[in-house]
Amino acid sequence: MKKILLLFSFVFLSICGFAQSVSFGVRGGITLANNQIRAASPDYHPNTSPITTFSVGGFADVTRGDFSLEPGIFFSGQGGESKTSPGSYQTGYWLSDSKERLWYIEIPIDIIYHLPGLFKNVYVGAGPYIATGISGNESIIVSEVFPNNPAQNTRTTVDYKVFGAEGYRRFQLGANAITGVRFKNHWLINIGYDLGLTSITNPGEANIKDSQFTLSLGYAFK
Repeated sequence: MKKILLLFSFVFLSICGFAQSVSFGVRGGITLANNQIRAASPDYHPNTSPITTFSVGGFADVTRGDFSLEPGIFFSGQGGESKTSPGSYQTGYWLSDSKERLWYIEIPIDIIYHLPGLFKNVYVGAGPYIATGISGNESIIVSEVFPNNPAQNTRTTVDYKVFGAEGYRRFQLGANAITGVRFKNHWLINIGYDLGLTSITNPGEANIKDSQFTLSLGYAFK
């Protein structure tokens, strides 16, 4: 990660030398995060749903003409919730509910186009990002239900850290798209979508990729 940050800094400083203007800003907002799961077993069919989390960080806007390069660094929440279809016993059934929250340091580098004319305050852009997981946990609730004998019903909760030697991969590569409005008073509103391109799980396990929508409010200092 240190090598990546050094390379990022070198590229950014080199580009600044050709820029017409450079501005800096901060941005933060609410995120709807979800997991895209492709199961390793054909018998496993999870139903996924998003969780609410947040993203906050800073960015630079290196402008030349109608285009700009916008690198940034963000503390970003990801994860999701999944539920399995009930599995059957002779006298009952079981089901599980899993919710995970993952926290990443994310570095996007977006190419931004500023619309001309009447829409000059509107911008659109896209680019890659890299991220490294710094913390995360998963909570799994497994329930066994016996309709004819409720006294046998069980409910078990297991919590554990997801990053580690046998856990999720910390490194993630993805792509994102953004659009927003930058007002004359330097405030801006931004909508973004991030899609993980690499699985956060190890080979042989269910393929899990993160995705999230973010609605954020920001301020550019110049």
